[in-house]
Amino acid sequence: MRKYLILACTIILLGSCSNDQDAFIDNSLEGTWELVNISCFCFFEPDIDFTATKITFAVDDKTLTVTQADDNSLFKEAGQYTYEGEKNEIRLSANESYTYLIEELTLRLVFVDNPNIADDEVSYEFRRP
Repeated sequence: MRKYLILACTIILLGSCSNDQDAFIDNSLEGTWELVNISCFCFFEPDIDFTATKITFAVDDKTLTVTQADDNSLFKEAGQYTYEGEKNEIRLSANESYTYLIEELTLRLVFVDNPNIADDEVSYEFRRP
């Protein structure tokens, strides 16, 4: 009887384990965000319109859609991307990850850079339109 009890407990414990990465859903990301600023070691024309770039998160599908009202590709090329994540990090590919922070109506995405490259730090600031 004791063996069956131990076996049942083991099965229950193993069955209750899950992959946290599969469970990543941060509903606060849901919806459309408008680019308002970029902080980097780069130059922009004074009249650049950051707000022409918008991103939309669909958390149920784990998709990120990038739209641009002009020819500037300030964040990513226009299109739809799938993402994975955990805690406060979003991965768009094996080589492209961003940490994020949401404060009220502002979303900050900070590129997780290569520490061996001095000038690849970039931070994007988005707001709800």
